[in-house]
Amino acid sequence: MPLYDFQCAVCAKVAEYSASMSETELQCALCGHVMKRLITTHFTVIPDMAPYYDRIIGHRWVKGRKDRKELLRSKEMTLD
Repeated sequence: MPLYDFQCAVCAKVAEYSASMSETELQCALCGHVMKRLITTHFTVIPDMAPYYDRIIGHRWVKGRKDRKELLRSKEMTLD
């Protein structure tokens, strides 16, 4: 079963529980009142890398991941 975050309406406790998709409410273990399932995301957005001057491979400015990948491909230094 997937993990969901639930929050108590009375004591505001937030806890993660394994529950079925149809379970939208559980009983709070702390105070006994109703806990409602929260809509959350569990991923991190990683921003693009900061521009830098590459002195080793291409001796030029690399502006981001895409640019870095193109530089590595042009020097045949990538696995894909």
